[in-house]
Amino acid sequence: MGIVHEWEPGSGPVTTWAPTPGSKAKALKAPAVDAPPSSMQAGHIINFVDFRERGLDYSRLVMGSWEMPGKCDIRTMTHVINAHLRRHETYRSWFEYQDPKHIIRHEIQNPRDIQFVPVHHGELTQPEWRDLVLATPSPLEWDCFRLGVIQHENHCTLFAIVDHLHCDPALITGLYVEILANYQSLVAGKPPVTLAATASHAEFCKREKAYADSMTLDSPEIRKWVAFAEANGGNGPEFPLPLGDQTIPCGGDMMVIPLLSPEQTARFEDDCIASGARFSGGLFACAALAHYELTGEEIYRGLTPIDKRRTPEEYMTMGWFTGVIPFEATVDPNSFVETARSIQASFDENIALAQVPYDRVLELAPWLNKYGPPILHDELHGRRPAATFRSGRHRTHRIKCNRLQRRQKPGIPLHVGNPPLRRSLAADLIPEQPHRPRIRNPLRRSHQIRIHPRSRRRVHSTSSPRNSIRK
Repeated sequence: MGIVHEWEPGSGPVTTWAPTPGSKAKALKAPAVDAPPSSMQAGHIINFVDFRERGLDYSRLVMGSWEMPGKCDIRTMTHVINAHLRRHETYRSWFEYQDPKHIIRHEIQNPRDIQFVPVHHGELTQPEWRDLVLATPSPLEWDCFRLGVIQHENHCTLFAIVDHLHCDPALITGLYVEILANYQSLVAGKPPVTLAATASHAEFCKREKAYADSMTLDSPEIRKWVAFAEANGGNGPEFPLPLGDQTIPCGGDMMVIPLLSPEQTARFEDDCIASGARFSGGLFACAALAHYELTGEEIYRGLTPIDKRRTPEEYMTMGWFTGVIPFEATVDPNSFVETARSIQASFDENIALAQVPYDRVLELAPWLNKYGPPILHDELHGRRPAATFRSGRHRTHRIKCNRLQRRQKPGIPLHVGNPPLRRSLAADLIPEQPHRPRIRNPLRRSHQIRIHPRSRRRVHSTSSPRNSIRK
């Protein structure tokens, strides 16, 4: 995990793929359609416009990169990239912003109107590379995504830059299979990778909007959301320690601390399962115990995104399918097991609440406050989470990830609280490092916290140096 300003992919000529003038012209003429943006897409566009009007940059780009042996076959890569972009409906959409209540989707009717061609930039310095990434068009423009390669002496680096408007964490597997694996198959003289059918992201957006519109103040989901917010003073969860005058813009930053070795993470996961929880419940329990040490509060409340894909076709589809679940639990300061079990139960009980965007809750319960962009635990219903945050500065954060193996999962940086952050708290789950003292005064010296599970058994996480996703 990191930011684009710090990524140094190595020297070599850079080639990116961008739309032809004809392709852009056809996109601009695309007709308006009745499918709304998803709730996450709408919030993203509204926040982008708000930041732009206030003269602020908005963190919006997700970037993945992979290394490939040899010299890139530009012609083959051009074919593979266009096949990927034409396959997924989300890339055919762009949004016309009128006001927060009126965001109009335009959709290219013929996928073959999407035509990306290589653009050669030569070798770039780090500032030039950064400027190239940040020049990716905004979410109010159709072509807010780019792909490219950096050719090194004996290998090349493939990268994709996609505005969050068109993606969620499924981006990394979709790009790996449809671009990297397909390219490698073709250059080896093999047939293209056989891919299952995709679903319609626009239809998902319609269903999401219709379901939200069907809610009333008496709907069980709305009542639970309202109870959660009211128990938190009418707000979402916030950073538990004083941050000074938050009316003064200070931007944000990110701190990443490797917490666990692969062996420790495996043991930790086994303990979570033995306790009647999943990895997610155990991770949230660590955050809850850290929160208790800082504040003494026995009730922990959090928000976490969840993947709302449900069909095999949707799991093959690019787009923003994310919802948000609130959860709360009583912290047992003497029992990691009980805390994890309590949090997991709350998480599972509230899964249905992800189907109701919080903006709809605010429409029905206007006395509540709109929470700021929370640091959401990136947990997708039992999968390994990786926590990131958006800051007020235009940054591209990097999340290292691995090939899909049971014991090879993303590293787990954990942040607690809400931006804007001047610093982040990390929960250190490693009981085998006695040189890191347990902290009773969280504002003195360091902000790393150790959590000692009752049973010292196991924990699981690793990062591959070769495959990475940046946001």
